[in-house]
Amino acid sequence: MSNMALALSRDVLQGMQHFRIVIQPMVSAESGNVMGGEALLRWSFEGNDISPEIFIPMLEKEKLIQSVGRWVFDQTACCCMRLVTYIPDFYLTSNVSLQQLSDRQFTSFMKSTMEKYHVDGSHLVAEMTESCMDEQPEELFQFVNDCKAMDIKIALDDFGSGYSSLRMLLQYPSSVIKLDRSLLREMTESEDKMNFISSIVYACHRFGKQVCMEGVETGVQNALIRKCGCDMIQGYYYYRPMEIDDMYRLASIRFSNVQQNGKQG
Repeated sequence: MSNMALALSRDVLQGMQHFRIVIQPMVSAESGNVMGGEALLRWSFEGNDISPEIFIPMLEKEKLIQSVGRWVFDQTACCCMRLVTYIPDFYLTSNVSLQQLSDRQFTSFMKSTMEKYHVDGSHLVAEMTESCMDEQPEELFQFVNDCKAMDIKIALDDFGSGYSSLRMLLQYPSSVIKLDRSLLREMTESEDKMNFISSIVYACHRFGKQVCMEGVETGVQNALIRKCGCDMIQGYYYYRPMEIDDMYRLASIRFSNVQQNGKQG
């Protein structure tokens, strides 16, 4: 672990060596078409990918997460610039950590990065967990207001994984609610639990928020999610996280299919 920590710090300081982002597509629950994606950070050590559950806390401990977060946003905006040429309404999400809220220049960096790549904020979404929202409320609302000015949406990630309640839906200005995969396991256990999840989706819609279900892996789960009214689905049943070039190919295939269907129509 000591060698890994040293390598991690070195890689950050030397221009993000051995880091990359991958993208897991999100699809429309209604049509199954790709409509967005989540940018996920990857880091390799001695030729092997290390779990984010291991290296992200190390980055936070070493106070490197702010620099890494800026790099992730830059990569996200760059990828989004190309993807929207294939899918005009495509959007890409990226995670914002608790420490990044303390970076007072982060939103200025976001704005200049969007200008550099000519990406409109409507194609970007900042994902935040409830811990960000509860522990630094003042920084959160400043960040949210800055994002709103840039037309960037906010997503509440992992809803239902901890102490989430409907208070979260009312108190915090998120546009998208991403339901944690633990709720999906609950749905398959009984009809009562499925009805409960459906009521959460209904409440989200009443508050004007879209809902994405994470972790969908089977046909049974997919059918349940579509039945309960979710707007978007993310999970292995449709797509695993893919390398950037593979994501570009997927987007170009969808673009070609749309063009072909338009000609036939």
